[in-house]
Amino acid sequence: MSQRSAWFWQSVARLSIAAIASSLLVACIKLPPIPLPIPTTSPIDDTLNATPARQAPVAKMPDRQTRTFAMAERQAQTAVNSFIRAQSAYFLEKGEFAEDLSDLGVGIALEPGPYRYQVDYIDRDESHVVAIAQQPDLRSYLASVFVLEEGDALNFAMLTCATNEPSRDLPELPPIPKERKDLRCGPGSVRVN
Repeated sequence: MSQRSAWFWQSVARLSIAAIASSLLVACIKLPPIPLPIPTTSPIDDTLNATPARQAPVAKMPDRQTRTFAMAERQAQTAVNSFIRAQSAYFLEKGEFAEDLSDLGVGIALEPGPYRYQVDYIDRDESHVVAIAQQPDLRSYLASVFVLEEGDALNFAMLTCATNEPSRDLPELPPIPKERKDLRCGPGSVRVN
């Protein structure tokens, strides 16, 4: 096929597509109009007589500051959980808990930021890592790991607590559990894991 005849057939195809499209457009325009319902009351009367069941619920979005604080709290909770898991691994490897979080190699900045992270208390059978809020509208967090000896096996029981209200104070240490089912937060805090 020559170049000229190929051009001719491409032009015919383009014209055919254009003709079909314009026919569809004309057909759409000639459709009869859809009748709209006529309101029996004025819009003003309708809003005055509306019942709560007919009104759509409006979801209120939290403001930017609330979302920022919630994100910082989630990050703090994740961080203390990571530190306490790393403490467990450190204990399995060395037979004791790390006294400094930098020894765990978790890769989370200990300061600066909305929280300061540190080991709060360490003993042979327990370790507590805290995230201390540095801003007044944030809750503080405490993650604990306890070594439970069950027969010849060593098991870890972990717990994460947050202060009930925003606080720059540390949550109180939880009581030492005898069994995993005895895990609970200290006064003024709530379990978050």
